[in-house]
Amino acid sequence: MEPNIPEHKVEEYRIETAEHEFNRVDVNTLAKHSLTWRSKAVKRLAVVILLQGLSVAAFAMDGNVIGSMASLPAFREYFNVGTSGPGIAIILAGMSIGNAAASLFQWLGDLIGRRGVTCLGNTIIVLGCILQAAAPNNVAMIMGRIISGAGCSLSATVGPLYMVELAPTSHRGMAVGLFCSCYSIGAIAMACVILGGSYLEGDWSWRMPMTVQIGPPILVALLVFPLTPESPRYLVSKGKIAQAKEVIAKYHTTSESLDDPVVVAEIEQIQHSIESVNSKPWDFSTLWKTKHSRFRMRLIFMYSFFQQCNGTGMLGLYLPAILSLVGITNTQQQLGINVGMTVTAYVSTIAGAMIIDRVTRRFLLITTMAVFAAFLSLMAVAGALFANDIAKTALGILTIVVIFLFQIANGVLSNTMHNIYPTEILHFSQRAKGMGVYSFFQNCFGFAMTYGVGELLAKLQWKIYFIFIGIDLACIYLTWQFFPEFRYLTLEEIDYVFETPGVHPVKMSKRLQEAKMRKRKEEREQAAAGAQIVTFDIPVSNFGYWMNGERPDEPDIYTFFIASSPHDQHLTALKVTVTKTRTGGGFRTRRLNVRINPGYVNQGSDARAKILFASIFI
Repeated sequence: MEPNIPEHKVEEYRIETAEHEFNRVDVNTLAKHSLTWRSKAVKRLAVVILLQGLSVAAFAMDGNVIGSMASLPAFREYFNVGTSGPGIAIILAGMSIGNAAASLFQWLGDLIGRRGVTCLGNTIIVLGCILQAAAPNNVAMIMGRIISGAGCSLSATVGPLYMVELAPTSHRGMAVGLFCSCYSIGAIAMACVILGGSYLEGDWSWRMPMTVQIGPPILVALLVFPLTPESPRYLVSKGKIAQAKEVIAKYHTTSESLDDPVVVAEIEQIQHSIESVNSKPWDFSTLWKTKHSRFRMRLIFMYSFFQQCNGTGMLGLYLPAILSLVGITNTQQQLGINVGMTVTAYVSTIAGAMIIDRVTRRFLLITTMAVFAAFLSLMAVAGALFANDIAKTALGILTIVVIFLFQIANGVLSNTMHNIYPTEILHFSQRAKGMGVYSFFQNCFGFAMTYGVGELLAKLQWKIYFIFIGIDLACIYLTWQFFPEFRYLTLEEIDYVFETPGVHPVKMSKRLQEAKMRKRKEEREQAAAGAQIVTFDIPVSNFGYWMNGERPDEPDIYTFFIASSPHDQHLTALKVTVTKTRTGGGFRTRRLNVRINPGYVNQGSDARAKILFASIFI
């Protein structure tokens, strides 16, 4: 319950309360210290990333196959399509239609579990790929694209959601980044297969790649249940607390102890967050019934627009047509450039996975759009000069260089963000349904882009780049104004960012980042000085008697009893130096920074009432 404070100070009070609460028990720091790179937990996470990565690789293979097929004369002749225009556009758009339709069923993740949706989605992909490989005509090919698109929507949307919920907080970005880098592996494999198929005669030049893409989804459907655990948050939502603890202990800690501080802290946060919202899997009202829910969904809408309409999709879907604008028309050259692009995307996505937990989300979002706008400007200039017969050879080389730079920027700055940020925006009760809506928005925009860009590219040629430059500049402004920062925060702490009344989420998130950075800097400085700092709070009303019955007006030495966790019965008496500070204008608590000097350690016992207040994580 909030104290009676002036209205103009309420916002600051709530921000300071959040700063203090999330620094009292910093789950991100606990998670970082609980896991070592050579532990069994890391090996288990690697297996999960690999298997889920196969799922997203299957999505990439199916998603990229038609765009590259447009380079094959046999494919164009069989289906009577060109490298651009309505014929190839409707085949390309078939996947977006399937994606959009299946996105309405993402709520199944709350009913049959995250693994259940992964298995179902990959099974549907297999069926769609078989139909594509055997397609006798355009209708069968389009139907195969729609069916496989539906399966890809289920598996590809639940994948990042599952990884975000399973991965340790401190390594969430890296885990999701490595997972989404597998998209590039699938794209590389398919690009190489299509390049090899281009040397085959007749229909097998395109039927062979269609057949190869069936392999990964079969493996995922068969192995997802034996080799991977269920999301601990899904388990908690079903009342399976003990199983959730086991998953967190096995995948977040080196000790694998159910009593590890990070297990206790995470389960407490997850239970509190999930129990605060009681919703059914099919209840979509959680997406709009509160002001905070509607704000989250506005962000989801904007982010899906950012992802689909920033100009990168045009490069992948219409690469042959874009290269033709600068005179590169040879089939093997176009396919070779496509292979090079996918390899570049893979390497750069790995690099992005390594940095995402080191820089802020907002920095990545804003920088991405600025870089995209700059590169699109260069491509517009190159296209305009080429159209006027100026330095054609040099411009062709420049265009290829810019396309590769585009891929590097997309991989380092953007690919991981596309998979992690939308899932972080959503509360658990919204996450599966909200990601379905996100997928629906994506695919609506994707369909419009796929079909519309084909028409516009044929008419506008190089002038089309200016449309995407304008979109990217608008995205920069909207990101600065409305998109919060989530680095260092657990999924449940992110809920606090959105749901604190009277505080804008961007302001709250930035202040929390600053507070966590300050604490980490203090801890580094104290560690260098050989002392350990523990920060906790004592309510003002209890300040006078909690420690030896004295009120410390100046720094002094007191006997203080600390437990290693809230459930630890072994108590250690430490003589500590207590420095008193006041925060929040006197309206809340007194924050105590306790310097623990190992030389003062004694054994002892005292009244249990004292310990209840002093139990903290160290």
